[in-house]
Amino acid sequence: MSIIILEGTAQWAFVHKPREAFGKFGWSIDVQVDDKSLKVALKEGIAKAQKKITSENGDVMYKTVDPATVRTYKAVKRKDGSTNKPPLVVDSSNEATNVMIGNGSKVRVQVKTFPWTFKKGTGCELMSIQVLDLVEFSENVPEFEVVADGFKADVIKDIGTEEEKDKDDSKSGESVDF
Repeated sequence: MSIIILEGTAQWAFVHKPREAFGKFGWSIDVQVDDKSLKVALKEGIAKAQKKITSENGDVMYKTVDPATVRTYKAVKRKDGSTNKPPLVVDSSNEATNVMIGNGSKVRVQVKTFPWTFKKGTGCELMSIQVLDLVEFSENVPEFEVVADGFKADVIKDIGTEEEKDKDDSKSGESVDF
C-alpha cells in the first residue's frame, strides 16, 4: 500500500456529494492521466479504466478506455460499517474549496493504493483533489463549441410581448417557463 499523486484531466467528478454506483454510495473522479502519471499508475499496478461491453449474443468483454483514464473512488461506508470522511478538495494554493469541478478541469489526485479483491490487481482510494485549472461545472451551459460551418436553424419568429404570452398561456391553462 502506498500513497501516490496522479495528474491529468478531470471527468465525472462527484467529490462533494456521494453518488450511488453498484448499490454503494461514494465519492469519485475519473482522471485522464498524463504520460508521467500513467507510468506511475501502471508501476503501482493500477489498471486503466475499462468499459464493460456485452455483445449481441451475450458475451461480456472489457475494453480499455482511451485516453488512459484512472477511476478513483472512496466509499462512504467502510467494510466495518464506520463512515469515511469525504475527500479533501483544495485549489492550487492548497486552500479548501467546495467548487464544482467540471469535465476538462486540470487536477492532481492523491490516492492510496490497496490490493483489489474484486478483480486481480490494485485499487486506488481517493484521498484528496487539487484543482490546478478549473472548468467550473454548470448545469445551465452546454459544453459545446460553436461549429462555424455546421447546421443552423431558422430564426424563430417573434412570439410577442410578455403580456401577449401571458394572455396566450392563460387561455390554455398551462404555464411555460424558459
